[in-house]
Amino acid sequence: MNMKDIIAPSYIKEVESRLKKRIKGEKIDKPLQIEIIRKNGQIVPIEIITSPVIENNKLVAVQGVARDLTKYRKLQANLEETEKKWNALFSRSLDWIYIHDFKGRFLDANEPALNKEPLTIEGKTIPVSISIGLVSSYPHQDQPDPEDLLKRSDRALYRAKEKGRNRVEVA
Repeated sequence: MNMKDIIAPSYIKEVESRLKKRIKGEKIDKPLQIEIIRKNGQIVPIEIITSPVIENNKLVAVQGVARDLTKYRKLQANLEETEKKWNALFSRSLDWIYIHDFKGRFLDANEPALNKEPLTIEGKTIPVSISIGLVSSYPHQDQPDPEDLLKRSDRALYRAKEKGRNRVEVA
């Protein structure tokens, strides 16, 4: 069987080019992603990694290993779809959404959390912004002094104000 019998026609030149480079002794770091055609006509995405086979300082063959990318591509598509849904929820929600890591550090917040609507009191419009100085403590850790927590959160608050409106700074 010739490799041209199974490689999708649109990839044949690319495969031949890489094979020639490998035969010339050029190093190829990245795996090649192509499509092959099974006997039943099904197109299968694969990734190929090749290595030269050298005997007596002479190239005698090029060895390749291929892996089927079908499941990987499906998982990637599912991940992208989930990410689109999350981004839509995050950006369109009228509720405040904050994202923080496991150490309690704020990483992001959506627009409603950052850009509050102005308040109107007795016909006078007052713009509203939020700057937060945050410090966290966990039950499983030694409990810090409440005065120390207050001082640290206060310093973080002033850092947030110095850096602009609508910010969260973590102490």
